[in-house]
Amino acid sequence: MRELIEWLPHMASLGADGLLLGPVFASLSHGYDTVSHRTIDDRLGAVADLDALLAAASSHGIGVVLDGAFAYASRAFWRLTDPAELGDPWFTRDHHGDLVPWRVDSLVTPDYDSIGYQSYVADVMTSWLDRGVAGWRLDSAWSAPASFWRRVLTRVRETHPTAWLLGQVFDDDLPPVANRTLMSSTTEYALMHGIREWLAGGTADRMVTTLRLHRHNCCSRSSPHTFLGNHDFARLADIVPAALLPAAFCLLLTLPGIPGIYYGDELATTST
Repeated sequence: MRELIEWLPHMASLGADGLLLGPVFASLSHGYDTVSHRTIDDRLGAVADLDALLAAASSHGIGVVLDGAFAYASRAFWRLTDPAELGDPWFTRDHHGDLVPWRVDSLVTPDYDSIGYQSYVADVMTSWLDRGVAGWRLDSAWSAPASFWRRVLTRVRETHPTAWLLGQVFDDDLPPVANRTLMSSTTEYALMHGIREWLAGGTADRMVTTLRLHRHNCCSRSSPHTFLGNHDFARLADIVPAALLPAAFCLLLTLPGIPGIYYGDELATTST
């Protein structure tokens, strides 16, 4: 985690004021199969390393945003071995008493109506905000009901009203999502797909439709988070011809929204 500190001057030279991290908490494998949201993954470092990154980033005017996997949990999640889970369940079970998987068998589905789980998520988010992080990316926010996020984020905003809370959603009608959940911003995948497809040889009509949707999504109290790629997709330079990469960034950085650059894309990094 400390290795990121040496990249902060490069980020500052780009005019970036936020660093959105991937998962940093203890997990079984890829980071999103979280075991505990209160412990830093020892493959990345320790709490002291995160503190050092927060301090260094702040000196460059950069806020650090953590990635929160709260819409699901690993089967090794700490609560599932706690006897209290039997009397006050945080996770859903079927009529056989088995945990309900979340999309894949290695992950399980919380009971989003559980007061205990809502309190846990709010407390975790608040404790790291207290430590100096600038906000949270809420992974797979689309899969939890708006009522869950509203209850959790209402508590978080009691002490951190200006925290940046980004929800990962795939809904094309973003303003209502942000309004219902108290999120600061929501991910706009449509713009990413539109720009990439158009510059890779797609039709102009598709891009016109994309821009109309984007204009609608920007007409609300919150601006969408815009981007050209992330860890779930092929590198931008693998899709868009090198000569058109400047055009891609011109669109991203001049259209309304809160733009983010996936690390290395500004250097035309490829997957090979």
